[in-house]
Amino acid sequence: ISVFAAFSAFALALAAIGLYGVVSYGVSQRMREFAVRIAVGAPGRDVLKLVAHDGAVMVLAGTGIGAFLAMWGSTLLGDWLHRQRLHDQ
Repeated sequence: ISVFAAFSAFALALAAIGLYGVVSYGVSQRMREFAVRIAVGAPGRDVLKLVAHDGAVMVLAGTGIGAFLAMWGSTLLGDWLHRQRLHDQ
């Protein structure tokens, strides 16, 4: 196994643990809302859809923001490295 594969697996595990923590915290904050929905007669499937939707929104938002920051950072780093190379000549 290469070093890059090990680091990517570690990063994926950290992301999964972080997502679990955020979704778990969000669900614990909304427990009363879910209890009222179930007491009023909403099926458990609808409550599960709410949780899954919130998790999907967080994943998509994080992916979008992360992709934007990665592209922006790579541009800045590329410009800085180009300036360093010109400065060294």
